[in-house]
Amino acid sequence: MKRLIMLNLLWLGLWIPESQGAKTTSDRDEELAGIMAKALEANPELKALEAEFAMSRAQVGPAGSLDDPMLGFEVMNVPTDSFRLNELEMSGLQVSLSQKLPYPGKRDAQREIAVLRSQTLEHRIQQMKLNIGWTIKRIYYELFLKAHKKKILENQRAFLRQTLKTSRDRYALNQVSQASILNLQVEEAQLMNEQLRLSSEMKDLEAELAHISGHAEHVPSMTLTRLHRTAFNLKDWTDEAVARKVVAQNAELQALQTDVKVSDASLHLAKKSYLPDFEVMASYTMREKIAGMETSTNGQDLLGARIGISLPLWGATKQSEEIREAVASRDRSTHAFDNARLMQIHKARALVAELKESQQRIELFESGLLQLSQQAVAAAQSAYLTGKESYASLLEALKKQQDTEYGYQEALVAWQLQIAQLEALMGQSVDKNNE
Repeated sequence: MKRLIMLNLLWLGLWIPESQGAKTTSDRDEELAGIMAKALEANPELKALEAEFAMSRAQVGPAGSLDDPMLGFEVMNVPTDSFRLNELEMSGLQVSLSQKLPYPGKRDAQREIAVLRSQTLEHRIQQMKLNIGWTIKRIYYELFLKAHKKKILENQRAFLRQTLKTSRDRYALNQVSQASILNLQVEEAQLMNEQLRLSSEMKDLEAELAHISGHAEHVPSMTLTRLHRTAFNLKDWTDEAVARKVVAQNAELQALQTDVKVSDASLHLAKKSYLPDFEVMASYTMREKIAGMETSTNGQDLLGARIGISLPLWGATKQSEEIREAVASRDRSTHAFDNARLMQIHKARALVAELKESQQRIELFESGLLQLSQQAVAAAQSAYLTGKESYASLLEALKKQQDTEYGYQEALVAWQLQIAQLEALMGQSVDKNNE
């Protein structure tokens, strides 16, 4: 009977061995890369930002262009009694062409602002791609952990059902109490409730994955196998190195830094608003000969030219306020960048500290805790078969071994999530950051 129970325990998978059919690291990475590629292709929020970037790129050319010239037609000095052009010497038809010319340097400043705004959006697109990748990895690893937990609970439920069947047979022989059977039934119900909760959470994660992948009804398939740890050398990741890498590579900081440059260029342009703009015009007037007038200029066409200069007469209420606004905008951008820089450096340093802690936890499991839990099960098995330990002691050893295995998987997931988040902060994989 005892050997039959031991065979049932092993068959039900309560003693979880190393998975022999698990995917390799490269297989898992290819699967994640495929899911992320589809998400980057279909994510509607990313598409909207890319469309906004295309709009900003299209605005670069017009930003530094001259205004369209004005072509004018004018009927000049026509008498109101006859409306004839050959009665007065000053009458005629005039064609004019005028062009506004900003002060030298203004158009270049406007073009620079447009280019910088476009670069800001480009950095934000890069950051959004990194955030999408991080979110998909988070969902993947959380689904893996919950699927692993569900498997453990299902194995425990299967074992409890087997135990309930045996206990009912023994209850018929007055070998166990009714309270023991009721306790087993309550424990099974609690396991079922935990399974339902996990299933609901997994559905929520799958819905989040469908949303970020741009598919309302289709969820990308994921093969949730045993996890493999990403190699990462933390030796050279000092606080100074972390700060340097974040400032140099973080896409959000690059976007905010470009915003500061936009503010500087806007201030430079605002200061030029005191400088005059120009308008030049050339005209050609066609006149008809007047009967009876014997002069050398009778009917002669005329050429004309004009230049206009804007005068900043209202500088105290207009240009000065524009400069004040530009200064405030620059200060806001600078403070926003400084705040984000400190925040991102803090996040990266905290992640590195968490990675070191996760590394110690993983080493604790791998250096002996996993092996000790398996040895405890083997010892409890031997003691149970020889009658030295009770069945409850064996069950407790098996559950502890399961908890240890699950704790190890939790530590691996924490390690992978921290690396994924660090990669999103750094803008590239940890392999490249280690170079």
